[in-house]
Amino acid sequence: MTKERKLSPTHEPPYRGLRDALIPQLREVFLTRPTDAWLARLHAADLIAERILNPGEWLRNVHVEATRAAVCQQTPGVGPVYSPRTPGIAASRRTTCALRLI
Repeated sequence: MTKERKLSPTHEPPYRGLRDALIPQLREVFLTRPTDAWLARLHAADLIAERILNPGEWLRNVHVEATRAAVCQQTPGVGPVYSPRTPGIAASRRTTCALRLI
């Protein structure tokens, strides 16, 4: 008979200690090369990897612009609010906002 493990709010996954030890080591290794060098190495190893973009960089990204992955909604009292487009839902809707990034 298998004993079920019940999760409680205080339950810690068994890998928690390993993760906490590994993250600082990975951070140290990743700081040894620039992002572009890591991306080249990871892509050469056929791994999916991309740099993390801030919201403004994401909106200006060539792929995001080409696929119209961002939608803009004019919001009363706020102005234009950009968000990622849900595939298939707003594919034909064009943006009515002029892209103004600070």
